[in-house]
Amino acid sequence: MDIAKGNITCDFLLKEAEDFLGKQSYQLALQVESYENSQKINDASFIALKKKYTIALIRDWLITEKIKERCYGNYTTILYFYSNKNCDKCFDQGVVLGYLKTRLDQKLMSYPIDGDLDLRIVMALKNAYNITSYPSLLINGNLSVGFYDLTNLSNKICA
Repeated sequence: MDIAKGNITCDFLLKEAEDFLGKQSYQLALQVESYENSQKINDASFIALKKKYTIALIRDWLITEKIKERCYGNYTTILYFYSNKNCDKCFDQGVVLGYLKTRLDQKLMSYPIDGDLDLRIVMALKNAYNITSYPSLLINGNLSVGFYDLTNLSNKICA
């Protein structure tokens, strides 16, 4: 049950998601990118940072889904499962998603999840949505498996 009525709750949730969750994930993303650029991706501190980032992304996704449901948000969410070890097309899928995110801005919320991370929440999501290969995209709660080029993914998002 919402304490406040009408748009007050939605306005608050949207502002909090933008101010806190989005900024926290963004800062962690910059740190992960810095590690990747320095080629220290096998370092134990990188793995710990990546786990922290992944947990933040999943938390963001869960809250975004709740906001979308309760506040009738008009945007698409994509939980993108990839592997750095067992996926020839995952990098390409990430590039396509990045391009679409740039074009669609806040109308597309994309959350990259490394399926190889040893995290219970990642395993739980993979089991819940039957993620068995990469790349896999959970688009607005619907699973799409395999690589989607720009045209096909755009069509799927706009459907």
